[in-house]
Amino acid sequence: MQASRRRPARWALAAILLLPAAASLCVLGVRIATVAGPAGPLSTTTSGESVQLLNMLKVQRGLPLYDRPTEPPFYPVALYNAGFYAAYAWATAWLAPAIVDLTRGARLFSLALACLGLGATLAYGLVDLRRRGPGEASPMLAPAMVLAALATAFGGLPGWWVLSIRPDIGAAALGAVGLALAFTIGPRRELTAGLAAGAAMAVAWSFKQSCVLVFGGLLLAAMYQRRWRFLAGLVPPVVATIAGLHLLLGPEYRYNTVFATSLAGFDVQNVTTLSAHLAIKGILPLAVSILALATMRGAAWLRPDERIALAACAATTLFGGLAACLRNGSAMNYFFEFNAVAGFLAVILARRLVEAVATSERSARPALAALAVAVACASAQDVLRLAAPARFDLVQARFDVDRKAELDRVRTMLREADGPVYCQPALSGLSLDLPFPVYTFDDEPFFHRPAALRGLLKGPGVQGQMAAHHFRMMVVEAESDGLAGIVRDAGYVEQPGWTHLRVFTLPPPPMTARR
Repeated sequence: MQASRRRPARWALAAILLLPAAASLCVLGVRIATVAGPAGPLSTTTSGESVQLLNMLKVQRGLPLYDRPTEPPFYPVALYNAGFYAAYAWATAWLAPAIVDLTRGARLFSLALACLGLGATLAYGLVDLRRRGPGEASPMLAPAMVLAALATAFGGLPGWWVLSIRPDIGAAALGAVGLALAFTIGPRRELTAGLAAGAAMAVAWSFKQSCVLVFGGLLLAAMYQRRWRFLAGLVPPVVATIAGLHLLLGPEYRYNTVFATSLAGFDVQNVTTLSAHLAIKGILPLAVSILALATMRGAAWLRPDERIALAACAATTLFGGLAACLRNGSAMNYFFEFNAVAGFLAVILARRLVEAVATSERSARPALAALAVAVACASAQDVLRLAAPARFDLVQARFDVDRKAELDRVRTMLREADGPVYCQPALSGLSLDLPFPVYTFDDEPFFHRPAALRGLLKGPGVQGQMAAHHFRMMVVEAESDGLAGIVRDAGYVEQPGWTHLRVFTLPPPPMTARR
């Protein structure tokens, strides 16, 4: 009788975990197909991607990575840490110099880094946790952990970022590696565990300066538990890396990564907007984290240091991410470290639910019901992404043949222009093989504009270049109404006959009056 009651609950658990994993993998498959296709490199997957590709190209071509971004004519900005640019330049060096191949390769490298974080999570769940006793030896245990981790790693929260040339996915993945090392080595070898975790956190920081939230959670948890030997190993690698890069890379590095990043303003409305997006796109990792933290006490196979560290890391990454969203230009990427922590909580929750169902615990049904609601919401979003791509996250319609045809058409015009050109789409002209370096101003609202307002820019600045008709031709994405308005106000003439692009040329010279 007891076994017959458990059977429906087991099937329910299997369905609940399978649905979001399958849906997220289907969306990921469509996204991979679109970026790998012929039109894939001709459009950005996230904002600012073209700037990162440009800086990666500078490393590959032996050019200085960190220039003074106040100097004309290009006003280059390299906002992130050198480890990110160097890693991507190294991983894609064999694809150079073809820009299209480099773009595809760099995006797939981001996916590989996301898989690295997933692998660290699964190594912790499948290897470290499973060898601890007592525990339920159900055949469902390993599949449940894998499905829970997959649904979290590739769900709606990371979205397109896992196929974008940005530092956030790699930094979060390295944070996951650090957590896995800290937990797997454990308190029996405190100093070794701290050194290993600290080294991973240092590499994560070398990708992006703000990726210290997992490190902060481990730090707070260790201080609370007075794990001084662990702290003695954890802190030095991170501090040495931060100090070393600031000292060795010089003032231009500090200007780009410290001062330039501080110029973006603050906006409380940005926090409320991104909080709403988090509640929608991140409903599964949020639900998984809450349920796992609530049911952790029943997990006899979890050590106290793991419980405290995961609770602390969940808090620092969630609330730290919300605080970071105060800055203009922030997006869902500030919650990727939280998503990495949620992956660990997901495998823990999966094991707890398998055990709860097998032993008919009272908490099993309410936990399954709450998880089912979150799964239904998350999976519905993925289904809508596939069924209505033009209205929901643009999965299939993001790259299309018509757009590629227009870019092919505009390429000749750009190359034949007598002087500098500006091309916002197609990764700011990089994939069109325009003369290098090219003008890239994706960070214009967050650095160039506030820098111009403070009088920091030498020369006319980006908008000043437009006003002075420095560019002979400008190509803007059709949906970029703000930029198109600035170009139009500068006196450029929009050419008819374009659907996916807005093509602007200089006005004709004034007619001289005849005598």
